[in-house]
Amino acid sequence: MDGPLTDDDVVTSVNALLPRQCRVSGLESVSSWSALVREALPGLFVPTRQPRAWAEQSPARDLAEALTEWAVALMGRLWADSAESWALTVDTEDWYEAAYVDLVVREGDRIWLLHLGVSD
Repeated sequence: MDGPLTDDDVVTSVNALLPRQCRVSGLESVSSWSALVREALPGLFVPTRQPRAWAEQSPARDLAEALTEWAVALMGRLWADSAESWALTVDTEDWYEAAYVDLVVREGDRIWLLHLGVSD
């Protein structure tokens, strides 16, 4: 989801996009949103309890890497790789998906929040 940059404050803007029971706990600047996605996504696509799936050139790993590149290419249509971006840590009063990565991207006067998890 995306929204306007509020008062030129990223934390306030992201809090407005999060569900009511969630709040920004931390924002860690990353040099590239695509590098963060490339690091996180294959692990969300490949089964964790099947170590053979991570073997070089295994069908599962090849598929996970291809799906990651496809997702990065689609997101690249929204944001330049040089767009200001952060890894997000969230505090919550409710249950929150454990296997996920949250990414915040600022593109001009817009803030984007991307929640990538195993259920997505």
